[in-house]
Amino acid sequence: MKGLTHFVLGVTSASFVPGAIEAALTSNPWYFVLGGASGLLPDTLDFRFARFLCRQDMEVVPDPLNPDPAMIARAFATAVGRAVSSTRPFRIKLHTVPVGPSRWHAYSLELDTVAQRVVVRFEPRPGAQADGAAVASASAPLPRPVAPEYLSIIEVGIFDGPTLELAPMKDGRILVRFLPWHRMWSHSLLLPSLYAVLALALRDVAFAAVTIAGHLSHILADQAGFMGSAVWFPFSRRRVLGLRWRHSTDAFLNLTMVWLAVLILLWNLSRFRAGESFAWPLSRLLLYGGAIPLAIIRGVDAFIGAWDQRHQNALKQGAASRKR
Repeated sequence: MKGLTHFVLGVTSASFVPGAIEAALTSNPWYFVLGGASGLLPDTLDFRFARFLCRQDMEVVPDPLNPDPAMIARAFATAVGRAVSSTRPFRIKLHTVPVGPSRWHAYSLELDTVAQRVVVRFEPRPGAQADGAAVASASAPLPRPVAPEYLSIIEVGIFDGPTLELAPMKDGRILVRFLPWHRMWSHSLLLPSLYAVLALALRDVAFAAVTIAGHLSHILADQAGFMGSAVWFPFSRRRVLGLRWRHSTDAFLNLTMVWLAVLILLWNLSRFRAGESFAWPLSRLLLYGGAIPLAIIRGVDAFIGAWDQRHQNALKQGAASRKR
């Protein structure tokens, strides 16, 4: 999920703690700030620290002037072979192809588990005329069958590129773990346990409840996507796969979570106010204030997307007819 989504979910989770509400009513908002910070902390630990500590056994750096998909395919096949003979998981980093200050020449790496091959495809170069441009592709056989933990098609498009961890499995296949530094210890139940120990030392029950709730809200939100989290770390390094509703970067999924979280936050604030009660039950509030407006937004977005797709298809057909 996006950082804003995790922050709002963390603040909302703090609103379920009576001590945080009581403090807010006396002009002390810090428990809510702490909830938002706890919701942001797992990704902050990953992207600001963990990824820089992740070792790289092999780095694949495509030529920005003449990127070669065959070279990348052969390099990945070689990495799979080395993972077989290695005594520890073998890690390969796929670098991006920058073509400007904030532009990249995107490519994808597809793991064909049936044919036991890896296929690399380069999209047309950004800024070039895309009409009629061919997609450059190449493939290479894999020395061992692979089992993608995340997705079978890995997109390499922005920033510095992903790291893949290749680990032999008991059945002879090679497990392909996407971003081995992400959603591991920082997204497990380890940190909430440490929060509880710290709260006992500080003798602050509200502190423990807010930080644990904020952290758990982050883990639960991530489970809506594909990758999941290593919830049981350090007892297991395998990620508990997500529900695969949508990708964590999906705009509508993030909008839905933020929208509903704000409704619940307002409901909790009204519910805990001294001497007053909230007239609407939460179910009715989520229906009329959340589900119906979000359904309308989704319908309008789908209509605009379909219209835009028809417009793009018409432009492509017009360009193709002019070439004839």
